[in-house]
Amino acid sequence: MADAHDMARTVSPPEPCPIGTRDRGNQYLAMAEDGVVYAGMDHVHLLAPTPDEALCRLTSRIRPEATP
Repeated sequence: MADAHDMARTVSPPEPCPIGTRDRGNQYLAMAEDGVVYAGMDHVHLLAPTPDEALCRLTSRIRPEATP
């Protein structure tokens, strides 16, 4: 029989994995299991829905979108 922790793991996605920093270390970068890339320090923002788009945004200095 599954417990509440097992159910939570199947319902909510795992935490994103750290992949680096940007802006001279002022923001952390993390990638979710599905490839979505996030950036932030105190507030987390969606950087891009795919790793390829995140790389494009990072190299062209496009700012992350604010999350509601």
